[in-house]
Amino acid sequence: MDVWQEYHEMKGFDTKLDCFDLESDQELSVCINEAANKGYSGLYIAAPLQHRVYHVMDQWSAEAKTTGMVDAVRIHNGILYGFNTEYFGFKKALDHTGIDFKGKKAMTSGYSGSLNTVVAVLKDIGVSEIVVTVKDKKRLTGKITGCTVINEDEAAESKDFALFVNCGSTGMFPDTGSCPVIYDLSGGQFKCVIDLIYHPWDTALVKRARKNGQMVQNGMWTTAFQVLKAHEIWWSEEQCNAQELFYRMKKNAGDNIVLIGMPGSGKSSVGKTLAKTLNLDFIDTDEYIESFYGKISELFDIGEEYFRRIETNILRQLSYGNSMVVSTGGGIVTRKENINLLKNTGKVFFLDRSPELIIQNDELINRPLLAGEDRYEKLMKLYDQRIHLYRETADFIIDNNQGIFQAVQAIKGCL
Repeated sequence: MDVWQEYHEMKGFDTKLDCFDLESDQELSVCINEAANKGYSGLYIAAPLQHRVYHVMDQWSAEAKTTGMVDAVRIHNGILYGFNTEYFGFKKALDHTGIDFKGKKAMTSGYSGSLNTVVAVLKDIGVSEIVVTVKDKKRLTGKITGCTVINEDEAAESKDFALFVNCGSTGMFPDTGSCPVIYDLSGGQFKCVIDLIYHPWDTALVKRARKNGQMVQNGMWTTAFQVLKAHEIWWSEEQCNAQELFYRMKKNAGDNIVLIGMPGSGKSSVGKTLAKTLNLDFIDTDEYIESFYGKISELFDIGEEYFRRIETNILRQLSYGNSMVVSTGGGIVTRKENINLLKNTGKVFFLDRSPELIIQNDELINRPLLAGEDRYEKLMKLYDQRIHLYRETADFIIDNNQGIFQAVQAIKGCL
């Protein structure tokens, strides 16, 4: 209900949301008939009932027929129409990654009602091979077609997979420390990892994949697109605010702390101390980039714009996560596209340090834009170019002329 309530508040809809707790097929039929008699536009069906409600419908969408699952019911002139909005949600979520999975291999983990839908989408987009991994493959005998079903301990033999999708409950609250064993057994060599769970927002799988430099998604992208599709079905009008809904839900789940400022202004030092104090993950975007793309100086040799594109892509990925302290590169504010990404990533803190103190930082010699002689003149030029961008982007401005402890305390006072 939380995502539906958030969407309706976001759009200012004057609609009523009711939740029905049903235990039997008879109660299910009574509920649907009662909803029709009361003039409801439709019903959204939770996962445990999606297979059972399929048989109560009068007509079905093509996706519902393919998967045997109905998660959205439209009631019109006494006729019950069944739809599978998760199909559209997951397909749009895949599109949102920007990766073309056609002709590539995909692996899934776990068994749930979502598995049939995920497999159906992967088939339709032209994935070359689908491997479904479960603890006991006998459970799926005759239940799913068009893919290879293996036990988890067979995954070590699987290579060259572009996509990993967790369809199971491993990592879901309250078992938040667990990660699908298949991810590690298969070598974690995926290009993209999608966990259909979003409670917690960042599961152990998502965190591990992010640290491995893989593109990650939690289940909220699929869910957000589902909500929009259901709205379109019920009211015959298309809504296109999945990104806004996603970030609103992310802020509700817990935000990030984002540090911006000049090179040498203490972002990494303050960020590491702050993260340890608050028991949050710490990510330095420059270090993250170097871990997977090589030294920043060498990326600058290719061209500053080349580096900035990588930096933007990394920031976009980090904007999807939560409960992190993110220390950014000094020039991240120079790209207009990054300003909204920074604000969507979390609360933005500008660490304001005087150039006279910054120039004393010996590490400046390693910064591409400050290398060589006349470092102070180069520093002042960058400072003059960027100071207004830092101030305009920041939610809070923190004086970092006194020391790490004082800066950390000042940031904590703003949370």
